[in-house]
Order: sequence, then structure tokens, then C-alpha cells
Amino acid sequence: MSEKIRKKQYVKIVNFLLFIAIIILATPTFSQDADREIRIKAIAGLKYDIVRFAVKPGETVKIILENTDDMAHNMVFTKPGQREAVVRAAQMMGGEGAAKNYIPDSEDVLWGTKVLEIGETETLSFTAPEEEGIYPYACTYPGHGFVMYGAMYVTNSALPPLENDMNVPEGQRNTAFAEKPASPHPYLMTYPMLYRTFMPECSPAAIAVAITEDHAYCWDAGKCFIRYSWKGGFLDNTAHWKGNGNALSEIQGEVYFKHQKSFPFQLTTVADTTMQPKFKGYQIDKEGLPAFKYNWAGMQFSEKVNALEGNKGLTIHYQLDNINQPIYYSLPKGVGFSTTFNKGVKEGNFLKLSAEEARDFTITITDINQ
Repeated sequence: MSEKIRKKQYVKIVNFLLFIAIIILATPTFSQDADREIRIKAIAGLKYDIVRFAVKPGETVKIILENTDDMAHNMVFTKPGQREAVVRAAQMMGGEGAAKNYIPDSEDVLWGTKVLEIGETETLSFTAPEEEGIYPYACTYPGHGFVMYGAMYVTNSALPPLENDMNVPEGQRNTAFAEKPASPHPYLMTYPMLYRTFMPECSPAAIAVAITEDHAYCWDAGKCFIRYSWKGGFLDNTAHWKGNGNALSEIQGEVYFKHQKSFPFQLTTVADTTMQPKFKGYQIDKEGLPAFKYNWAGMQFSEKVNALEGNKGLTIHYQLDNINQPIYYSLPKGVGFSTTFNKGVKEGNFLKLSAEEARDFTITITDINQ
């Protein structure tokens, strides 16, 4: 190759590189850094390690949430004053909750992370509202958000003293609170109340429901029937809040009724263990009580538990769809309670119901020590 040709190629290469450099220099660059970055940890005891922070109106914000607890948590931001409403809506999501990370479809929800398992981290980026105000954030995993929350202040002003800030949990604005012997629940209880938790003598899919402040029951979503009922209080979840995610909740009161330890419905008097019920969630009625939904043997079930008038026991109301044959219900047996029913015929330890009767019937449990 001649020297003249080599010089021409060299000039072409130099010109091309100069052209690329000009394009790069002329192209605007965009920083991915947010105006404000906050690292927050979900820690033992149903807490965020940071319970408040301030940003300016319109700032870009990056939240890095790390779950260092041994329970699942998320973080959901709401409009001012709407934390409890969103937390309650998440608690009522039933079977669809997990698929939606317990973030309800609500105009009061602004931003949220997925549910983080142990050791997981997620980054949440958003632009702070232009309107100044106090924007709460909370864990909307069922039962958590009444105690696990904080506040994002969108403001150009100073924050109030922490000890006077009613927008953060009392236990984290006043260290003396932890030393006060009081209710195991560090928030105001309203009834009915529902918890997804671990309960004694139940599968891991336990649902504890407080009908009133002193009458409650445990419903097993893994086996699809009521396990037991008690009076005198609700639950102490202190073991969970201290960081033991596998601990059992402690019943506050005395158990007066226990069901047998298997699904009560059968097609004959001989149990068929090859067919297992499948939990389909629950719906909350206008009184705040859940109606549990499940499928079994091609039928759809709805089960609702309520207290008897005068707190003398409870009723278990069943509604069955797609039933076209008689069905057997294994009657609860034990001491301390009596069992009656409004339909069907007793055959030994079973209640036999025609297809028509089974579509809507009630079992009544009466506390004989009342």
C-alpha cells in the first residue's frame, strides 16, 4: 500500500472519530441520581428504622427499602390522612391480596413497593408532590400497617420535635413507651378485627377474627373450617413484634369450643381424603365480618361466623352452590359446648342434608358454661 493511500485512510479515521466526539459532546446527558435518596430498613418488631423524613415540593426521591426482618413487608405511600383507610382496604383484599402485593386499588395510594421477603431490597423512585403536606407510608401486609408506618413531610419548613410528632408510632417517638405495661397492641383496636397469623393447633394459614373485643375465633384457611373459639380477649402478637416471625400468637382468654381436626364435609359417612378443599379468599360484609370462600368436590362454599346474641356462643352459616346430591356434615363434639342445627337430620355423628337443605343452613354452638 502506498504512503499516499495510507495517509488518506488515516485522515478518514481521524475525521470519523472527530464526528463521533462532536455528536457525544452535543448530546445532553441526564443524571439518574435523585434529588433525595433515603435508605430505610424494615426491622424486627414491625418497624421501619426511619419513621419520618423531609423532602421539598417537586423533588425527585429515591427510596431504597431493605427487609432485614424475618417477616414479609412492603412500603406504600398514601395521600395525607389516608393511611388507616388504605391499610384497612389492604386487609380486606382477601385471596387477591398476595398477587397485588397487598396494595389496594385506591385513589388514595400514591406509590408502593412489592412485598419483600427476608433479605430482599427494592428501590422506589418518584417525584414528590408540589403540594406541601404530611404523606404517610405504611406496610400494608395484613395486620402490619396499624403499627408499622411513618411520614414523609413535603415541606420547606422545619419538622416538629420527634417526641411531639403524632404522625409516627408512639413507640418510636417516645422510648419510655416500650417500658409501659399495657395492651400488647400499640394502637387503638376497633372491632371486628382480622389477623393473618400463626395460631396454636392450626395449619400455617390461620386467620384469627375478633368478632367483639372479648369474643374471637380461629379459621383455618389451609383446611377450610373453624378450629376453635374463645372469650375474654383477642391475641397477643408480641412474639412476632419482637422479631420471631414463626412464633405462635397467644390467645387472650379461654377456649370454649373446638372443632374436630379435619374438613367437616363428606359425600358419604366414609371420609374421602383424596379430595381437599381449596381456599378462595374471603369477603368482608357491611358489619366488618368475613365470609370465607372455598371449593370442594365441584361445589362452592361460603362460610360466615358470628356471635350469638348475648355472647352465649356462635353461629356458623353455610351457603353451598352447585350441589346436586345429599351431603354429610361431621358435627363438632366435645365438652363445654352444645351443637344444634336448623336443617337436616342427625345420623350418628353426622348431619345429613339434602341438596336443597345444604344450600343454606346454620350450625349453632352454645357455650354451656355461659
